[in-house]
Amino acid sequence: MGKCCWVIPKKFLCYFSLKCGAKAVGIFMFCLMIGITIALIIQIFAVKNCEDCDEYPWKQTYSYTIVACIDAVFMVLLNVWLLWGIKKEKSSVVLCWVAGTAIWLTQSSLILLVLICMYGSEVNAVEWAASVVFALVGLGILVYGTLVVFAYWLELKKSKEAAATT
Repeated sequence: MGKCCWVIPKKFLCYFSLKCGAKAVGIFMFCLMIGITIALIIQIFAVKNCEDCDEYPWKQTYSYTIVACIDAVFMVLLNVWLLWGIKKEKSSVVLCWVAGTAIWLTQSSLILLVLICMYGSEVNAVEWAASVVFALVGLGILVYGTLVVFAYWLELKKSKEAAATT
């Protein structure tokens, strides 16, 4: 498999099967994205009626929130598709989820990095360190989940290859 196979989990949380882990990750990500979508919709309505806001920052915040909401809805649909793909054992669907989630995770990480750099000087060192630690823990959980689903894809791929050769 290569030199990086030590990164790919063999079991979910060292105990459960990768299929169970992929389902758990899909359900967790689905719930997370639903929560994010609801929060963004509330923010859209809150920002839309802002009377004390300056024109340019208001438009920038409003448009960013709409784009983020569309992105979150896309991720909700992608996670529903993953759960369907796990049920039907569709390896191509699982791999598409891994690719889409990796892109979303990279985008979110870069946005988070920019925000931490932009607002890092406006808070004290303890608050900044806490935000960095929580960001890294959150990203670590999401990366682990993505790796579990990737490992499940590898397992599906091997089982389909073994079935094709027999």
